[in-house]
Amino acid sequence: MERGAVEIAESQFRRAAWLNPYEPTFRVHCAIALLKLQRKSEAHELLREVLAKNPDDKEALQYWRENWPDEQPTCQNGQHEEDSAHPTTEASP
Repeated sequence: MERGAVEIAESQFRRAAWLNPYEPTFRVHCAIALLKLQRKSEAHELLREVLAKNPDDKEALQYWRENWPDEQPTCQNGQHEEDSAHPTTEASP
């Protein structure tokens, strides 16, 4: 796919995500286009946002693991996946 086509796809997915912010697929596909355009930091942020709200999104997880294998996406509550399995408890006064 030519760069121009990927740039158009990215802008259209961004528009679709703006029109329907509750559909994570548009944001994931926008992130994929950003990765193809070598705009990794923007893709990182989009996928992090998707995974924060939808930690089981298979497509987002796939691209996250391919591009940031040593990094855990943040879950909705702000903890990392590995941390949420072992929540800390605070002593009550």
